[in-house]
Amino acid sequence: MAYIGSPEEESSDASSEDTAVDPQRIPGPEDEEVASPPRPEPSAAAGESAAAQNSQGREHLRTENYEAALAAFNRAIELDPDYVFAYRNRAEVYRRLGRSAEAEADEEVWRNPPQLVEQRES
Repeated sequence: MAYIGSPEEESSDASSEDTAVDPQRIPGPEDEEVASPPRPEPSAAAGESAAAQNSQGREHLRTENYEAALAAFNRAIELDPDYVFAYRNRAEVYRRLGRSAEAEADEEVWRNPPQLVEQRES
């Protein structure tokens, strides 16, 4: 707690003086606020992300609701094609549905993510 005339009070007064506007000073470019670059508009509804869809899909997979799980993993991949966890989980759904070729294709993406393949090729 600062008492009147204590060093803490004097230091708090000094900091408020630093932020005070000097009426004799002419504003310059350094005083202008720098605008941040525009942010891209999200392609998904607020709160919808590949990770969230993947989590929903895993819950559907756990309860053996394979069609709902497949829809959630498909949406996760649509939102972020590089989200490899959704491919791995979708492969599991395909396996349980007996769709081996599709499961193998998703397993391949899981084992060799596209961004890593592109880096190796360059």
